[in-house]
Amino acid sequence: MIQNANKMKTKIMIIEDSYTNRVLFKALLEDLDIEVVEFSNAVKALAMMDSTRPNIILLDICMPIMTGFEFLQEFRQIYPTVPVLVISALDEPMFIEQAYALGANEYLVKPVDSDELIRRISCYIECELTY
Repeated sequence: MIQNANKMKTKIMIIEDSYTNRVLFKALLEDLDIEVVEFSNAVKALAMMDSTRPNIILLDICMPIMTGFEFLQEFRQIYPTVPVLVISALDEPMFIEQAYALGANEYLVKPVDSDELIRRISCYIECELTY
């Protein structure tokens, strides 16, 4: 189990249009006793941010309705400190640079190694980077 320094259960929001990826990420995180909220599109996730209050966000880039880039641009104006880990199939430097420029904290290329994902998430949980 991964807990933050306050011993509170960590909540991670998954924003991913692929049902399969959401199920895989959710299973991995719940096995670590992390609370998971998931959304298939970024518009719904943004609308529910105040009520869900995640500690960390896992964000896909290629989604219909609102891309991950558009989400980051809007999200960072309101929530500048919540860690956002982008998980995308886009592995070209221009996409990675754009994600960081818009406020992503991490950028992982799909398929993501589960151990690496857990390591990255653990760093943010241990540092208690929440809003």
